Amino acid sequence: MGGKALKNHPTRRYHTDEYLKLYQEMEPVLQEIVQGRVELLPFYTTKETHGDMDIVVESDHLPPNWTEKVMERFASRDCYNNGDTFTFEFRDLQIDLIKATAEEFEHTLNFLSFNDLGGLLGKLANHLGFKLGHQGLQYRVKDGTNTVRVLKLTSDYLQSLEFLGYDPERFRQGFDTLREVYEYVCSSPYFYPGCCLIENQNSKNRQRDRKRPTYQGFLEFMEEEGYLERIPHPVSTREEQLQRAIDTFPGFEEALQDTYRFLELKRAAHQKFNGHMVREWSGVEGQHLGEVMMELRHTFPGVDATDFEQWVLDTDLQAIRQEVEGVVERLKPGWTAS
Repeated sequence: MGGKALKNHPTRRYHTDEYLKLYQEMEPVLQEIVQGRVELLPFYTTKETHGDMDIVVESDHLPPNWTEKVMERFASRDCYNNGDTFTFEFRDLQIDLIKATAEEFEHTLNFLSFNDLGGLLGKLANHLGFKLGHQGLQYRVKDGTNTVRVLKLTSDYLQSLEFLGYDPERFRQGFDTLREVYEYVCSSPYFYPGCCLIENQNSKNRQRDRKRPTYQGFLEFMEEEGYLERIPHPVSTREEQLQRAIDTFPGFEEALQDTYRFLELKRAAHQKFNGHMVREWSGVEGQHLGEVMMELRHTFPGVDATDFEQWVLDTDLQAIRQEVEGVVERLKPGWTAS
């Protein structure tokens, strides 16, 4: 997305009428190739030109060589593959095909619609303690800076909007101007302008957002409308929002409590046995130490990640040490060979 992924063939901006005509021509061909649903991302209606074309494609039944078929059928002269997005050139326009499963298709389509609207709403979600992205509205349980588990609250984008304080019906109506998009971002009773300021983003987002005209335009909009003075402080705590999520989403509290129990188990097991002890017992360092820990966790007979922690708590240190020494002996030949 953004129209700057291709380096080997020049592209140009398309006016909306020719842009829509091109998509109508492409849609049946893409549906035949991907063997699933294909949708053009919605945009605000007064948008005059487009630097690229963003299309969500259903990924459940993609053939192994689908990108080669795309290149062949559209006689493309350049392409770029970046994870879930395949970018190619067609008639001097950058085309971004964004993969999404059938389950997450609607959410991905809605999240990416209307010029970074989803990204701006995601900043508010993050401020409230959640994550809004391609895969839905999620809650990350952390142990310090480490994420222990990611719990999904919903894959229904309209439900996500409602939880974040937005009117789902207003979103369904679409937007005529970029200003209407900005007004929508600010319409939640939980909205806090500070969560969108560049200085409050992490390093990765600061670098990305500085290059996004929609984001820069939103900062100018907030300044012009006086939002920083009108709402200078957060209007809700993360604790309040977490309780609201527990009250709103069935099954979330149970998943949360299960994660807290696992976290307690993990902390107790780590206190009893950890990588420092493996180093003391075997002298193994660095990358090899990590390999020993990984081998011990994932190849110990009959245990999964949760059971491993319980095994540590139920087993005396001498037996754990013997198991570690056995893993080291199994791995050593591979280390010397490399």
